[in-house]
Amino acid sequence: MKKKYFISVNIAFLLLCNNVFSQQLDTICGKLELSNNPCVSIPCIPGVVLNVVQNETYYVLVHNNSWIDELPFIWNSKSYNEGDSIKIIGFVYQKTDSLENSFFELEISNVLSSILSTKNNFVNIYPNPVVNELYIESSDQLIKDIFIYSINGILLFRSNNINQFTYIIPYNFSFQQTLCHVYFNKDHKIIRKIIKSNCHE
Repeated sequence: MKKKYFISVNIAFLLLCNNVFSQQLDTICGKLELSNNPCVSIPCIPGVVLNVVQNETYYVLVHNNSWIDELPFIWNSKSYNEGDSIKIIGFVYQKTDSLENSFFELEISNVLSSILSTKNNFVNIYPNPVVNELYIESSDQLIKDIFIYSINGILLFRSNNINQFTYIIPYNFSFQQTLCHVYFNKDHKIIRKIIKSNCHE
């Protein structure tokens, strides 16, 4: 595995400082998970990225030199959601930002198959984009806690010990994008990126 260094000026575009590429394909099996942009130094812009997590190691998914930053993740007309376990073939690069923080990228060559689905379709979070109210509905698990963060990690909202199947959040945050963390009993969790609508009722 070769090492590459870069400066990121946009969450959707990676400006590479050299053209050293990994020489062999790796196979990574793990679960899909959204997280904050791992590049934290200036001029990196805060954002959300999609990772495949294998043995507690996070690999940022990359396609056509762009970080994948939303769900569902679609490959060859097949849709994958957060929590799904998949097998990805691609080139792994170790990267560092200007503060020498290290992380991994996985440039996707192919997605072999879905190994296992956690059936996150039982959760419905809508509307997205949101205008005034955000609805969270669970079909078969009680909602335990909800946290909403800005993209750069500022806690904007929290509600604990909800124990309901449906919850409504007054959405009056000024941020264009937020991360909604929903916790269920038995410590199951999902994360969704929420977009603020430019329309007003």
